[in-house]
Amino acid sequence: MITFIIIMAVSLVLIGGTMKSKDKKMDCKDGVCSIEQVNSAPVKVEEASVQENSVIEVNSNNFEQVVINSTKPVIVDFYATWCPPCKAIKPVYAQLAQEQTDWVFTALDVDQAPDIMSNCGVKAMPTFVIFKNGIQLGSIEGGRPKDQLFDEIKKIIDLGIPQVPSKEALTQSLIMQICTKSIEGVKKAINDGADLNGTWQTPYGDFFPLKSAITSGTDEIVDLLLKSGAIINSDLEQNINLDIEKYNKSIEVLKQTLQYAKDKIKSLPNEIKQDVKLDGQELRQEFFIGMSDITKLKSLIDSGANANLLFVVDKIEVTPLYFAIMLNNIPAIDLLINAGASLQVEGKNAAGNRKSIELLAEEYMQQSNSEMLNAKKRLDRILNK
Repeated sequence: MITFIIIMAVSLVLIGGTMKSKDKKMDCKDGVCSIEQVNSAPVKVEEASVQENSVIEVNSNNFEQVVINSTKPVIVDFYATWCPPCKAIKPVYAQLAQEQTDWVFTALDVDQAPDIMSNCGVKAMPTFVIFKNGIQLGSIEGGRPKDQLFDEIKKIIDLGIPQVPSKEALTQSLIMQICTKSIEGVKKAINDGADLNGTWQTPYGDFFPLKSAITSGTDEIVDLLLKSGAIINSDLEQNINLDIEKYNKSIEVLKQTLQYAKDKIKSLPNEIKQDVKLDGQELRQEFFIGMSDITKLKSLIDSGANANLLFVVDKIEVTPLYFAIMLNNIPAIDLLINAGASLQVEGKNAAGNRKSIELLAEEYMQQSNSEMLNAKKRLDRILNK
């Protein structure tokens, strides 16, 4: 549940849900980080001197090769760079990896692969998911002393009984596969028994497979769902039409917000050169929290946090100003621009192409507008059959 509150708040709307709450943040307590109100607890870091190259970093590109195709049992540490409990357990996990050479130890940054996180049913970090012969056997949530972690992993591997996904987890997996436009993933989810007319309930709204396929899937996926038993009724039709209307209005708002930011920068008498005192990826979550807590954002900027910090979220590389624009957060835009934030800083889109933040924002709006036009065409095609 890569990783990822702001990108969920901005982009999950486009995969078939209805926003319900913007007050959720990452909560780190009791040794894990999950989606709740922030209430961080102190974490005791286990001491261990190890070589961490015994742990293989996995992502969307190599997950199948390293994890699914392995002939050895594989443990995947689902972590986040901003998660204190994840940092605390990291040396312990690395030491265990050095000692247990019969197993493959891997780590996955949930912000970089939210689809894998979701498909594996991970809801908090750190979570250790155990695979054998490509099958998910079970998971362990939260940090442990090294010996206890070993015992729990070994018990799951020795038992060898696959973890049976819940009905909601199967529906969730289906929707995530739809939104990544993976036809093979959709077929597998259907074969696994996902409810084609079920609901995935999230803090951001309820998601439906057919609605997600219409709004952000493909024609092939839509047809596959319909042939497999997905049904469109008047309620779902009305729901989709209302969302298309809302999305189109939201894109118009984003265009106005981007123009506001451009005008704001032009109105400044001189280019602002910030005296950067704080930099680095660990500030990413602080900036995210600041988007809903303007006092926090002001304090962060006053401390010298880089207003043009580039960080990667869900395969795009952007700055805090990009997210302030996406969230239509005018106070945050003003603070960031007054601190030297620029629309000409170059980030990357999901394809890895470098573009200015201004162009990335425009590209997002164009893609969103195109998705909604396609959604309307798909809906009309279904209703006119």
